[in-house]
Amino acid sequence: MYELTRRQALLAGGAFTLASLSLPKFLSAQAERVPGGPVGDIEAIAPDWPEMIELFRLLIPNWEKLGVTVKAQHATLNTVFALTAGEHNAPHLTAEGWGGAPDRIDPDFFMTEFFNSRRLEKGGLNYGNYNSPEFDKLNNAQRQEMDPKKRVELIHQAQQLLLEDRPGVSIYYRDYVNPYRKDRIKGVVPVLGNGVGLAYIPWTYYMAEPIGERDFVRVTTQYDIATLNPFATGEVVNASFLRFMYAPLVMRGPDLEPTPWTAESWEVIDSTTVDVTLREGLKFHDGEPVKVEDLKFTFDFIAKHQFASYARFNEHVASVEIVGDRTARFKLKQPYAPFVPNILGYAFIAPKHIWEEVEKDTSLGSPADWPNDNPVGYGPYRYGIWKKEEYFQFDANPEWFMPPNFSSMYWLIVPNIDSQIGMLEAGDSDIMAWSLTPSQIKQLQANPNIGVGSAPSHAPREIRYNLALPPFDDVVFRKAFAISIDREQLVNTLVDGAATLGDDTFLSTELPESDPSLTIPEFDIDKARAMLEEAGYTWDDDGRLHYPA
Repeated sequence: MYELTRRQALLAGGAFTLASLSLPKFLSAQAERVPGGPVGDIEAIAPDWPEMIELFRLLIPNWEKLGVTVKAQHATLNTVFALTAGEHNAPHLTAEGWGGAPDRIDPDFFMTEFFNSRRLEKGGLNYGNYNSPEFDKLNNAQRQEMDPKKRVELIHQAQQLLLEDRPGVSIYYRDYVNPYRKDRIKGVVPVLGNGVGLAYIPWTYYMAEPIGERDFVRVTTQYDIATLNPFATGEVVNASFLRFMYAPLVMRGPDLEPTPWTAESWEVIDSTTVDVTLREGLKFHDGEPVKVEDLKFTFDFIAKHQFASYARFNEHVASVEIVGDRTARFKLKQPYAPFVPNILGYAFIAPKHIWEEVEKDTSLGSPADWPNDNPVGYGPYRYGIWKKEEYFQFDANPEWFMPPNFSSMYWLIVPNIDSQIGMLEAGDSDIMAWSLTPSQIKQLQANPNIGVGSAPSHAPREIRYNLALPPFDDVVFRKAFAISIDREQLVNTLVDGAATLGDDTFLSTELPESDPSLTIPEFDIDKARAMLEEAGYTWDDDGRLHYPA
């Protein structure tokens, strides 16, 4: 499972180096369109994952049939992201793969972050330079529309506009397919964008049960924890691990609906006022009660210290006031439709009695610098031990309102996927928190003790055009380029068919808000050439494409 994480999305601006990769800076000469002149070489960049390397190997021959030459370069994900989002120096094409974080289930993430003109600055994810006042108007309206039906109508209109403008291609959404030991675990819970084994929306670790006398679970993952400080990490996997201890106020349920978690309930008073009531009897892992004062303290703390990982909180939350023994009132700066899933679903509660002392430590540049070596949370699992690059352990919290069925979780850091597979086969692990292809799964299923849990994804494998550079400043060329992509071939070859095809609106058809009337663009090279010809493009004797005269 390859993915772009929230840490890269938040820290792109200046946080990464370009390593040794040499890429063009796109001088003005390269941006010139000469009437009747040849369409120059198209530069592309993508992560150096096997999936992306093979992707371009399959795509380039079809683009050659249009008369264009695409030169693809591959680099580490950090390097690609530093160049594109960090520096906004994207080449003609950028290919990326995104992870299934729960805050990306709401349509607002991909529509706003990828295509709103406010994200055109360095560090923003609109590195394809899409700038449409009409789209901005629709997108801003859907963000603020608190009536769900009216909001869906606005989302559909925005999707239609994206299809008209075609700023990129959402090729497919790869399924999350996780093997596990069915002789040791029962009741795994598949969730969109999470499969059964990941930590994004980890219902398996809350609801599944052990089989036999051993009551703990061992999970293999490529990822290690980078920090135990919940204010310091915006990286999606690290943040997901910490949410086992610092439980969010709201969880996406297996059906994707927002579900009460640390919060017992919430009530939308008006478009900018939401009351949140905490569960009764919650305790921090050190025995202190969880109070509504701790909730207010956490949001005030974030507002005061401007932690980068929680920029969205400061963007939308004006204040938090205590209005009852267990109830806090959130006042928003403006209506924000995804407030419940994307703010309450990401927010946690910090113990005031600990963090107000951290704040007094003058040796720290920021409370985000505190290592928090013995984290005190309140969620369904307590901190156990962390041995860097080896494993980390969480122990069940019997005082949580819904205690887990596992006594402990051991997350084993195993960077090599073949080693993870071998460990599962040998019984040295119980779940793989990694998405395998069906062919890999088929090999594993020769073992009768291994089961498979899978779920579709909402996070795309995508290609973004740089609309500031010819020929991608021409919508006709963009549309022709899109139908020269054989999506079915890519899905069948790269992931053995385990994916949902994309319709180029960057919202998966698995999402309930997505327009069901939209169709998947059909692969048709002849039609693509005809579109170009009708628009005035020509071909020379060598088959090279030329701009309209």
